[in-house]
Amino acid sequence: NAEPRRFSLVRNDLGIPYWVPETLVDRLRQEDDEVLNWLQNKSDEWLARLYAFLADQRALTESLKTLPIVRLSDNRLVAACDEWGVPLVFLPPKENSDLPEAANLPLVKRTVLRLATSKRPDDSDDAPEKPLVFLNERLGLREPRPADVILEHILPQYESDGPPDVPTNIAHFQYI
Repeated sequence: NAEPRRFSLVRNDLGIPYWVPETLVDRLRQEDDEVLNWLQNKSDEWLARLYAFLADQRALTESLKTLPIVRLSDNRLVAACDEWGVPLVFLPPKENSDLPEAANLPLVKRTVLRLATSKRPDDSDDAPEKPLVFLNERLGLREPRPADVILEHILPQYESDGPPDVPTNIAHFQYI
């Protein structure tokens, strides 16, 4: 039984003779600093390949949702969802989105998605879509909606000690 190429790439990169996908989940669940640092230091392309591999691991989907494996635009790795399954991260909006620059929502790094959608010579025909399938269909991530911006970014600014400055206030008003 031949080992799938993505699986062997991850296994070889970990430097272990053989493992099953559950091994990675177990190590990440332990919040082992060595494993978290190892994952943090991986390239965007490597993470895109990991997401493609994990897209086929449906049995692990629920376990993966709360592990810090999603790379944000600021390069931090975070969990896709909280313990109740509520998404904590969004897919980046389309380039022509009306999402305000200052929205400061946690967005998946756009580069990871670009790499995910570019096909390499050794990829299968469905490989470019698999990372997006993993993030969107398996983890439940989606682009932010106007309600997300208002509820998670704009309104909390008015619940703090003082309202935002006038230009920010005007920008919020225009967005709403």
